[in-house]
Amino acid sequence: ATEGYMPIIAWLDLAIVIFLFLASKAQVNTRIMGICWTVSLMMHFMNPTTGPTTGTYSTGIPFLNYDGETTVVMLTAIMGCIIAVIATMFPKPLLNIRRVHEDALEIVKGIDVVFKEAIEYYMCQLSAASRYQVFAKMQALTDLNGRISANLTDSYWETFNLCGYGKIRLLYQSMGEAVSKAESVVYPMRSALDAINFGDEHAAFTKELADVLTELHTETVECLRLCAACCKDGQIEASEKEAINKKVSAIEAKQKDLSKKYQVVMKKTRQWLSSDTAPDNLFIFAIAQWARDVQDWATDLAEFEASYNKTWCSGNVCVIAAQQLGSMFDPVAMLSKKQLRFTAMNAIPILVTFAISLYANGSVFVQYSH
Repeated sequence: ATEGYMPIIAWLDLAIVIFLFLASKAQVNTRIMGICWTVSLMMHFMNPTTGPTTGTYSTGIPFLNYDGETTVVMLTAIMGCIIAVIATMFPKPLLNIRRVHEDALEIVKGIDVVFKEAIEYYMCQLSAASRYQVFAKMQALTDLNGRISANLTDSYWETFNLCGYGKIRLLYQSMGEAVSKAESVVYPMRSALDAINFGDEHAAFTKELADVLTELHTETVECLRLCAACCKDGQIEASEKEAINKKVSAIEAKQKDLSKKYQVVMKKTRQWLSSDTAPDNLFIFAIAQWARDVQDWATDLAEFEASYNKTWCSGNVCVIAAQQLGSMFDPVAMLSKKQLRFTAMNAIPILVTFAISLYANGSVFVQYSH
């Protein structure tokens, strides 16, 4: 080891760095890469046989040489990152922000299929076994929304909310919230479909409500599709606002029609508090609530330009990066009971294995001496 080397300081440095990686909110791949390189470089640095590989060709910066191991690793990583980024730009940029729009259209299509087939099953237009296919598509809808959320989050590092992308991300974020509300409606709708008794009371519901439920579904999906298209350029123009408001009015009209016909059915059946009609009531409520959630989002979207807060999407890149760094190393999250348990469960085996490889020399162990 070199003069002035203190093992306790090296061990303390290693433990702190590993703790920061494991306790942070960084991506899993980032944590793994960081810990791997930390262990590798510290193993060389603490090597009792050779000591640290610092190099001999000075860069002019104190303690930094061109042929030093850490310098070579950092320069190689930087060049690799640059090449990787360039590779994603040609022939067509592979950006997460582009995927967000594609995913938005796909999730509108998924919502359309899920609610359409759910209504068809409710109306006895599909076989009994097909409900399991509907349930599977409901689960797929949840998974798809998770992918959109991930792409939207990752797109920040591509755009830093600059050049109008802040507004685009804000619009898609509002859409993600609207889709999440649709997900919450899916669960009671699934429970209703699972418990429906296809008897006379159910037949009375389907006879009166079949057309209006289908029409409400159609108007809601068209409104959702229009709003998703409006998010693409980050601008809600006057013509788009007018089109959205028309769709909102159409949904409201169908909601009123549904309410009127629902009351007619209830008066006919007189089953106000009946276990036989409870699943029907729950299903109709779920459809109406979904339409209402889309209607509310569309209304807010139409007024986006008037309520838009520029401070959300503006700011110096360095300030934004500092904020993201602060979020990644949030002390509250890092010191939570769950995160500390995860950190301890992984840090202890890493440090024990490191110590064995560094000091153990006998029996089945061979001391590290690279």
